[in-house]
Amino acid sequence: MRLFKTIFPLIVMIMVMVLSTIFSSAFAYTKQWPLHSKGEVRYLKMIKVYDISLYSPNAVKAETILNTNVSKCLKLDYAVDLSVDKFRLATFKVLSRQHNAEYLEKIKAPLDAFQQAYKPVKKGDSYSLCYNGRNQLMRLDLNDKNLIEIKSAELAKAYLGIWLSKNKPISNPLYRSFFPVSG
Repeated sequence: MRLFKTIFPLIVMIMVMVLSTIFSSAFAYTKQWPLHSKGEVRYLKMIKVYDISLYSPNAVKAETILNTNVSKCLKLDYAVDLSVDKFRLATFKVLSRQHNAEYLEKIKAPLDAFQQAYKPVKKGDSYSLCYNGRNQLMRLDLNDKNLIEIKSAELAKAYLGIWLSKNKPISNPLYRSFFPVSG
């Protein structure tokens, strides 16, 4: 019993270190992965809502960015205060434009869990939405503090598609700034 009391705290400490390495924060992704592009999202073309940056350990292309094996991270730096209701409304509007009801029903459980984790933001706050293609974890951080992680490649594909899909993204100018048309 005495040996257990001595070893158990050590085992717990090692497990915490291993888990923190496995689930490295979005902050680490945005510091370790190259910045590929930046843009901004405006409301009614006048009011800047946030600046947004796209990070990935690999080269990004419009054709492959939403593949489930491609790791990526979006960092949104807010220029305005927003309530949780505004996040949910914008998400619903864009996802409903991009996908049919059957598909949205398929991702309903992870989407609802992800959206329940959102907190209101103040001007200057940052959200990071990161997806690790190796372990299929989608992660949401607010000001570098983890709010939720969900293992769902489909959630990541749909949710990050709000910004990265060529199919009716939240902002066409933003999409073009991420993936300029060459020619």
